Amino acid sequence: LILDNAANLMPQTETGIMFLYDSGSEVLVPKAVHGFDFALIGPMRVKPEESIFGRVYATGEPYICRSSGELSGELDNLSSGNKKWLDKASEGKPTAHEAVCAPLTDHGEMIGVLLLTNYTKDSPLTENQISFFQTMCNQVAGAFRNAQLYKEVREYANQLRNKNQELSSFVYSASHDLRSPLVSLHGLMA
Repeated sequence: LILDNAANLMPQTETGIMFLYDSGSEVLVPKAVHGFDFALIGPMRVKPEESIFGRVYATGEPYICRSSGELSGELDNLSSGNKKWLDKASEGKPTAHEAVCAPLTDHGEMIGVLLLTNYTKDSPLTENQISFFQTMCNQVAGAFRNAQLYKEVREYANQLRNKNQELSSFVYSASHDLRSPLVSLHGLMA
């Protein structure tokens, strides 16, 4: 949905990929695509500083390829496995003439990158479109961070609810276990 909206606002763009950083494996993992088959892009695992995706992630700065040759050179810097997946997904598509890749940054923390490609040689992306794209990427990063925080709060609330149920069960059991001997002692004393 995010990539579809970005592509709608930049009608020259026909394909896009959103990568999010996985801190466990220390790679960028595709999470959404536009104009590609996700089954072909999904297996990609891009290391920081690998190709245009990793460069943008590592520097935190957007990068614009203004020619098919420049974009091709960037994509040639992908690992052989990642290049294979991207080439397979790109089969049957015309040559991309331009690409913009922007960081997904929230409060200075990099969470991923978003790439859109333009296949229309006669209609380059405008500076206003690129500026808007970067602003949109910042908003997307904030939304992802908020969603992550919401998920963490829900998980913590569930843990607290479970602990509270365990405590209630223990108190019930303990009070029941203490009541029986007290009733017996009370009967002996009476």
